[in-house]
Amino acid sequence: MKDNLSPQDHGVLNFTLEGKQLSAEEGDSIASAMVRNRQMICRITDEDKPRGIFCGMGVCNECAVEVDGIPGQLSCMKSVKAGMEINYQEQHRDAPLTSAITEQLPEILLEPDLLIIGAGPAGLTLAKKMRKVAGNDFDIVIIDERKSPGGQYFKQRQLKKRFSRERLDKQFREGADLISEVSNSGIKILTGVTIWGAFDPDHLLGEDDKHRYIFKAKNLVLATGAYERGVAMPGWTLPGVMTTGASQTLLRSYSVSPGDKVLIAGNGPLNLQMAAELCKVGVRVVGLVESGRIFSLRSAALTPLLFLLSPTMALRGVGYFLRIKSKRIPFLSGASLAGFEGEQRVTSARVHYLSKKTSKKTSGNAGESGVEFEVDAVSMGYGFIPSNEIAKNLGCHHILDKESLALKTKTSLDGATSRERVWSIGDGANINGAQVAKLRASLLAISLLQSVGKAKLHYRAKKPFTQVGLLRQLLFQKILWNIYKSPMIFDQFTTDETIICRCLSVTKGRLMEDISVDLLSAGALKRTSRAGMGKCQGRYCSPYVQKFIEDVQQTPSDEYSGFAPQLPIKPTSIGSIAYSADNPGN
Repeated sequence: MKDNLSPQDHGVLNFTLEGKQLSAEEGDSIASAMVRNRQMICRITDEDKPRGIFCGMGVCNECAVEVDGIPGQLSCMKSVKAGMEINYQEQHRDAPLTSAITEQLPEILLEPDLLIIGAGPAGLTLAKKMRKVAGNDFDIVIIDERKSPGGQYFKQRQLKKRFSRERLDKQFREGADLISEVSNSGIKILTGVTIWGAFDPDHLLGEDDKHRYIFKAKNLVLATGAYERGVAMPGWTLPGVMTTGASQTLLRSYSVSPGDKVLIAGNGPLNLQMAAELCKVGVRVVGLVESGRIFSLRSAALTPLLFLLSPTMALRGVGYFLRIKSKRIPFLSGASLAGFEGEQRVTSARVHYLSKKTSKKTSGNAGESGVEFEVDAVSMGYGFIPSNEIAKNLGCHHILDKESLALKTKTSLDGATSRERVWSIGDGANINGAQVAKLRASLLAISLLQSVGKAKLHYRAKKPFTQVGLLRQLLFQKILWNIYKSPMIFDQFTTDETIICRCLSVTKGRLMEDISVDLLSAGALKRTSRAGMGKCQGRYCSPYVQKFIEDVQQTPSDEYSGFAPQLPIKPTSIGSIAYSADNPGN
């Protein structure tokens, strides 16, 4: 393992975990500091089972810890500080009445011409284009719930120690340049701000550690990105089992490997990239498992089209593959994770080759034969689900993806939704990757500038060229996912004992027992089983609830089959929600 994955003398700070003194790098998140020390447990359930980092982006709430006596702190979202006392989070704990969570926060009202929610590729590209043409008299505000801009694609290094720019890859440098350009343009970027209330496009409420925000924007753009699908199977809640995105954040932002013996599995090119990046820094990757049959004749026939549409991206993928081959890493195609073993953390992972008849409708063991890997960490990436909670709360029209049972926001090519003055771009609307997100943002910039009378003739002339570029990238994505075409891995490997609702440890057996002729809606099943009532608010278990009901009813789900939109959108402090009756901002 190379030096840039190990703590250095410069910028080292100390903290304690369960009374044990540990060291971290300045700039580490609590999560990365823990993993740096190979401490994987964050919280303990009612059943005395350990849980650890899973999503790495503040969605699943599995990484909650107690920090300096304050419970419920997400370790992946909070920076470690010198002298911090960190303890495992218990499932239930006393709520201190005098805690900061009940303090009414000071309020800030912002009324920009354009509010962009999400500082990833789509949001930053849109802001850059708008400021360049509209100038400083068009007020733009960007907000993001992470502590720094960049999103999941442009995630930047967070460590304070110096690092040569030349050692960063093109993806890092492109993100750094874009962030710098937007930041230096005078656009207000608010990080660490969570939107918890969406009542109307011009009435959104949010909070950070110090303030309560009211946003009354003339135009609203949702560039909220996506989170990775959770795929339930035995042992998937063990510490050390995490999403590929979480592993990549640890590596790219904090120079920390998720483990010493890492298995990467799932579907799609992100897993290939993750394996190549870990290999590059000397981490032992014990295997790469891909559920699609990417070495088939169909895939071979389609691959040249990728080079025609985007040679740079195609060559990058070939480079990743060659690096993996040079390290002689086992590459299993047409196979899937099937389960995990371990006590305090994952120690082994089962992989099954998929039958050609495997489908989402298949329950039970869908594999033909098995392989077992000895591991201490697993990165699992089986696709993404749009983070469209704000769009749903605002009543924007959505359509159901029949495979993943996730909702996609219905938009025009430039991101216009069914709500006036509300746009949705990037993976928060539909999963198409960063290149499509940037082009859709460029197209939306032209539409927005036209709508406010600031698009000059030469700028409007760019619209057809941008549309062609966007359609080209959409075609690239379509061909790419035909190459990676895979059965939808859903509940094929689950048993009655498999946990479906991670937050409250609700099993598949419990959910199936509650389904009857009198209880056949997601909302009703939620009320009886409590699945979906945890802190992730059903983001991971909702598709399973829908599928189990669908299987019993023998009727397909639709856009209204899942849990209904609700407030708060994310777990929120009482102090942020509380307000005086005469407060004119509410």
